[in-house]
Amino acid sequence: DYVRVGRISTRSATQKHLGKLIVEIIDKVQSGSRTLEDFDVRVLTSGIYIHGIRKWGEVWPMSQLLIIQAEDMFASVGKVMERVELFLGLAHMPAAYAVYNRNPRRLAKPSRRTNKTLDDFFAPYNEQLYSWCAQREIPFARWPNASNS
Repeated sequence: DYVRVGRISTRSATQKHLGKLIVEIIDKVQSGSRTLEDFDVRVLTSGIYIHGIRKWGEVWPMSQLLIIQAEDMFASVGKVMERVELFLGLAHMPAAYAVYNRNPRRLAKPSRRTNKTLDDFFAPYNEQLYSWCAQREIPFARWPNASNS
């Protein structure tokens, strides 16, 4: 999600500052003073994937939706590209590149407490996502909780 990959940052960001900012955003969403679409909370709520996927599933038939986890792309770009090609009905072209999961910027890392706050916030949305995918027989691996690592 955006918080853990460094989309919330300032030059002088600290773990304490990051934790406080996340709690403020979560409070806004949970109190109902902000919706998941409100711009000032999107830096956090854009990580609630079920919100958008559910809407797309209401508009588009499942035969026209392909859901790919970034972790799969980072682990095996060739296999994922084969899935995309098959889905789109394209001829297979061997992958000649790699995809790296890295952010070259040096940022404050979330504390265990902040990770737990994030895990607790995202947990119900992630459970909805896992259930939605399972009901449609879409392979989707559960994410580990960052607060346990």
